[in-house]
Amino acid sequence: MFGGLSRFHPVSVRTVAELIRPAAGRPMSRVLNACDPEAPTRLVS
Repeated sequence: MFGGLSRFHPVSVRTVAELIRPAAGRPMSRVLNACDPEAPTRLVS
């Protein structure tokens, strides 16, 4: 938390699909990370 705000990073199905498609063509052990460009904030009470 920063200044009373908490950031959540949602991800759309399209973003996940764009990540999976090329990764599925080259299977290996790895960590993949995806999130939408804009992360909404909300006030934490």
